[in-house]
Amino acid sequence: EATPRVRVGIGRPPAGVDVAAWVLSRPVSEEDTLLAAACDRAADGIECLVAEGAERAMNRINQRESRHGGSPL
Repeated sequence: EATPRVRVGIGRPPAGVDVAAWVLSRPVSEEDTLLAAACDRAADGIECLVAEGAERAMNRINQRESRHGGSPL
């Protein structure tokens, strides 16, 4: 529990799809952009974690998108 971790949400599976199959499946091509953005945001969070500590990183990463439409980072 003391080890920081990065979690990336993948949404919920469609009705009738097994959760394990959903988690382990390849993303559809339409999700590539979202996945790339999530990876970039996770990397930014790790950099913030190292530079500024866990609390600051969590506060920055877990904010909703800023009012100007971009990431809070």
